[in-house]
Amino acid sequence: MPHQSLHTPEQQLVAAKRGLGLPVVVAICGSTRFMEQMVEADLEETAAKRIVVKPGCDLKKPHLLWADPDRAERLKEDLDELHRAKIRLADEVLVVGDYIGDSTRSEIRYARALGLWVRFTHPEVDPDPVTLPESTYELRTVGSTATIPLPSVVPAPGLHVYELPEHLREEGDGVANPWRLGHHSGLALAAFPCKEDALRGTREIADLTDWTRSAEDIRTDPSFDVEDYADSLTGRTNALLVSASMDRREPA
Repeated sequence: MPHQSLHTPEQQLVAAKRGLGLPVVVAICGSTRFMEQMVEADLEETAAKRIVVKPGCDLKKPHLLWADPDRAERLKEDLDELHRAKIRLADEVLVVGDYIGDSTRSEIRYARALGLWVRFTHPEVDPDPVTLPESTYELRTVGSTATIPLPSVVPAPGLHVYELPEHLREEGDGVANPWRLGHHSGLALAAFPCKEDALRGTREIADLTDWTRSAEDIRTDPSFDVEDYADSLTGRTNALLVSASMDRREPA
């Protein structure tokens, strides 16, 4: 990311994980009453090729490690601090369960203060719901100067996430991946199976350049690393690249 100075340890950690080609790291949060659901979420996230960190001790269940009340109290404090370290290590957070207690609420706010994306198995319990700006995306069609207006959200300046109408979806990958990440110029960048994946893709490339610029400006910018852009999408998300519009070697 040559355009960005890595001033903070968090920025350096993100760059290091990308440089190593590591998958997305997900920290699972929630009350320990949902430990079974956390195990299931771990399975689903792992099957999606993401690294998972989650609570490892359920102090509500008897165990010799915390049978002594004084030791249990000290362990709880240590575990709270340990889980915050897991959140710092993560790229995003998944909150499990239909109840949010004080500890989980604190973890959610801590994660958001770090700039992490927080997902919920039950979005209605989000204590501080984040609403993405809504917009209209002017989709450019191949071989035509006409555009098709589509409802979209803007998760990062210059980038839109929208769902491709059924009549525009091609058989095969187009049907299986109807959600798009698009540049504000009307050029589609990548396709995804669901909105959540498209939002994840946005987060992966948001820092690579100033996306509010024109496609031509980005395409001809020598500091824009096309391989880094492609790797960030295909290596860490379920993206299918659908346009070479940002590749200087193949203008759209």
